[in-house]
Amino acid sequence: MKNKLNRALSVIMSLVFVFNIAISSSAASKSELQDQIADIQAEREQKQELLDSMKGDLDRQEEYVTTLYAQIEAIQKEIDLYQEKINGLNTEVNGINEEIEAKNEEIAEIEVQMADQKEEIKEIKEMLAVRMRASYMAGDGSTLKLLFSADNLASYLTTSEMLKRIADNDDKIIKSLIKKMEDLLKLQEELEKQKEELAAERAVLEEKKAELEKEQKVFTDRQTEISLKYKEANSILTTLDKESQAYKNQIAALDRQEAQLEQQIQNIIMGSNGSGGAGTNYAPSSNPSGYINPVPYSDRYISSVYGMRTNPVTGVYKLHAGIDISCGGAGGQTGPFTKKIVASKAGTVSYAGWVSGYGNTVMITHSDGYLTLYAHNYTINVSVGQQVSQGQQIAIMGTTGNSSGAHCHFEIRNGMWGTTMDPAPYI
Repeated sequence: MKNKLNRALSVIMSLVFVFNIAISSSAASKSELQDQIADIQAEREQKQELLDSMKGDLDRQEEYVTTLYAQIEAIQKEIDLYQEKINGLNTEVNGINEEIEAKNEEIAEIEVQMADQKEEIKEIKEMLAVRMRASYMAGDGSTLKLLFSADNLASYLTTSEMLKRIADNDDKIIKSLIKKMEDLLKLQEELEKQKEELAAERAVLEEKKAELEKEQKVFTDRQTEISLKYKEANSILTTLDKESQAYKNQIAALDRQEAQLEQQIQNIIMGSNGSGGAGTNYAPSSNPSGYINPVPYSDRYISSVYGMRTNPVTGVYKLHAGIDISCGGAGGQTGPFTKKIVASKAGTVSYAGWVSGYGNTVMITHSDGYLTLYAHNYTINVSVGQQVSQGQQIAIMGTTGNSSGAHCHFEIRNGMWGTTMDPAPYI
C-alpha cells in the first residue's frame, strides 16, 4: 500500500512539473494553457480521490488489525482452555492405564496361583489313584486279614493303629483335595471378576481416548488458526506506512504479546502457574556444557542469531532470546513437516504444550541447573515428567505460533531465574 501511495505522489509531482513547464512556455496560447490546466486539475482530482480511498483503506486496516489481534488473544485464551482440558484428559488416561496395568498384574498373579493349585490337585489325585489301585488289588478283606494275622494282642493293637493312621491320612488327603479345588474355584471367580473390571476399565479408556482425540483436533485447528492470524497480521504489517497509526498500533500489539510471552515462560519456569515450575531451585553451574545441536542434520544452519536484532517482519530493534535453526526440507508455511527435533541434553520434560507466540513448545530441565526450550514445533512427541536422553526425538520441526517459516527456535536459560544466554557457543 505504501508503494501505491509513493507511485500516486510521484504521478502528482510529475504533473505539477509539467504544469510549471506549460506556464513558462510562451509558445502556448492562453486557451491551450487553460485546456492543459483543466486536464491537470481533472487528473489531480482523480489522484486525490485515489489518495482519499487509500486513506480510507488505512483507517479500515487500522480497525481490521485491531480486530485481528483481538481475535488472536481470544483464540489464545481458547487454546489455553483446550490445553487445560487436554492435560486433564491425559491425567485421566494415564491414571486408567495405571489401573489397567495393576489389573493385568493381579490377573497374572491369580493365573500363577491357579497353575500352582492345578498342579497340586493333579499330584493329590495321582496319589489317591495309587492308593485306590492298591486297595482294589488287595481286595475288600485285606484290612481284616491284616488284623487277624496278628499272633498276639500287642501285634494286633499295633496293626490296628497303623491301619487307623493310614485311614486318617487318606482322609486328610481327600480333605486337602477338596480344599484345593474350593480354592481353585475361588481363584477362577476372582479371575473372572478382575477380567470384567479390566474390560470396564478398557471401555472407559477408549471413551477417554476418543474424547481426547476430539479435543486434540479442535486444539490443533485452533493452533492452525492462530498461526494463520499471526501470518496475516505480519503480512499486513509489511504493507502499512510506518508513519501510520495502524502500523504503530500493530507494533504496540506485538510489543504487548512479546511481553506476555516472556511472562508466560517465566511463570512456567518459576512455577507461578501452579504446575510446580519448569525450572530448578538451585543455581546452575557457571557455564552449560555437553549440549548438542537440536537439529540433527548435516545441512542445518542458523537463520537468526541470539541478541539484539531488527525484526525481519516488524522492523523493530529488540532482543532475540534464542537462535533459529533450520535445514533443507524443513517445509514451508504449510509443510510437509518431517524434520525431527532432538533433546540437546538428557533431562526431564518440564513443559510440553502451547505457548502464545511460540506455538508448540517443549522445555527440558537438566541436572546442571539449565533449561532448554524448543519452539514453533509442528508436533510434540514427549509429555511432562518424561525422562529423555540426549539425542532423543522430542518434536517435529514446524512453524506454529508467530513464525515466518519452519525452524526450531532454541533457547538455553538459567533454570532458576529464567534468564537467557546465547546457545550457539555451547552446542
